[in-house]
Amino acid sequence: MKPIRCLVSLHSWERVSADDGSARFRRCRRCGKHDYPDAGDAGNWAAGALGG
Repeated sequence: MKPIRCLVSLHSWERVSADDGSARFRRCRRCGKHDYPDAGDAGNWAAGALGG
């Protein structure tokens, strides 16, 4: 089951690199969701305001 904060799109993002170092992306520390650069923050609109 996903953590409650992740269910409401308040993820705890960390920046990570691909295994071969070719790309950087964000991954949630709690649920493991990936946010690739081309996806933007469309699904996490409150991240800046609420600290997600």
